[in-house]
Amino acid sequence: MRFHKLAISLIMAGLIAGLAYQGYDEYKTSQASERPVEVATDDDVLGGLEVGQRAPEFALETTEGQSVSLADYEGQQVILNFWATWCPPCREELPELIEFGEDTGIPVLGVNATKNERLGKRDVDAFYKKCRSVSRFY
Repeated sequence: MRFHKLAISLIMAGLIAGLAYQGYDEYKTSQASERPVEVATDDDVLGGLEVGQRAPEFALETTEGQSVSLADYEGQQVILNFWATWCPPCREELPELIEFGEDTGIPVLGVNATKNERLGKRDVDAFYKKCRSVSRFY
């Protein structure tokens, strides 16, 4: 009887250790591919933008690996939507943003704002498939 309890305890400890290692491995993988992001130091931008101010220039990579810059939309009105796949409000607002973009023709750019997507690009791609009508995801 004691042997069975010991065996079950060892199996459970092994399973817990395996799950912990898998989670740590996923975390390390998600961190390894991240490039450092430059933070704006212009005091005019850090407090937010007022009407008529220009947004700071930045370039991001699409899910297809293409580089897109905010300058590509110079002279146009653009909606920047910062989102995460795990964010319930992000999921709720997307239908309205999609409808707004279709009704007005104003590009809606979806910017993934987290480096901690559990499965990385797979999470983002799955989310993108559900919400393809958003102009672009970065």
